[in-house]
Amino acid sequence: GVNLSMDSNNIKVNVQGNELRDAPLNRDGGSLLNSNVWLDTRQLIYVPAGTGGYASDRWYTAGGLLEVGGYLGNQGHRIGEWAAQGGTVTLGGAEVVTQAGSNVNLSGGTINVATGYINQTWLTGSNGQLYNASQAPANLSYTGVYQGFEDLHARWGKTATAYYSNPLIGPQRL
Repeated sequence: GVNLSMDSNNIKVNVQGNELRDAPLNRDGGSLLNSNVWLDTRQLIYVPAGTGGYASDRWYTAGGLLEVGGYLGNQGHRIGEWAAQGGTVTLGGAEVVTQAGSNVNLSGGTINVATGYINQTWLTGSNGQLYNASQAPANLSYTGVYQGFEDLHARWGKTATAYYSNPLIGPQRL
């Protein structure tokens, strides 16, 4: 069997123009650039090569905001993920007939997912609502990464702003 931990479903992405290439409203707005966001890899959407004129495979967040295929290639994997043993299939009789497009699934065994946390990042929409970065819609503009209640210092301005996060409003981990 394969042993995984829940945190292996997490990936941290530093948002640049490349990740926002299909969300021009936010790419050109610049509010999310250089921000670190945590994403749940189980919610990513796979788009095969050739779709929309792109030569390579792509992986998008559920709302289409970020394309993170480049980050998935750099994500570390444990030896148990690669060394998992498959099963066997025994076919008997004079011939085996399958329908066009059918598959013979050789996978099997067990996966043990240990407890752990999923880190998550919340984005503040221009409408004032919070959106989980793993599902944020691409057609909405964002003012930045939500860091909690913002206490802007009247005398010292933005550089002395304090943030107070509340796990009931924007939980940072599940």
